[in-house]
Amino acid sequence: CYIPEFFFTHAALGTSILSFLGGIRWGITLTEDGPPPDWFNLSISVVPSVAAWGALLVLPGTSVVVCMLGFMGTMWTDVYRLRGYPDWFRGERLLLSLLVLGSLSITLGIYLSKLPTKSLKEILVD
Repeated sequence: CYIPEFFFTHAALGTSILSFLGGIRWGITLTEDGPPPDWFNLSISVVPSVAAWGALLVLPGTSVVVCMLGFMGTMWTDVYRLRGYPDWFRGERLLLSLLVLGSLSITLGIYLSKLPTKSLKEILVD
């Protein structure tokens, strides 16, 4: 069954992680080996946090889609575009991002299916 509280919790966890990824990018930008700390690179590092914040303000299905798009965008830039990350980090980012995208896809599939909805309170009382 579809449990709205779990859906929101999963979306909130995804947005928290996405915001954290923006912080990692900000930190890499400020190192000597990273990209130059210019306006473009610093503002790009804020985009995941702003997208994550916005994802919590929209409808549940849309929030997961926004979160997935944010993960895809940060994965692409972190793995293929941005220099300064160690090779082990790029591999880890790719693997973990694919796992997160799979998990969010399952959550979105449950939301879009026509499963009966039960609140967490109803399940715990039964």
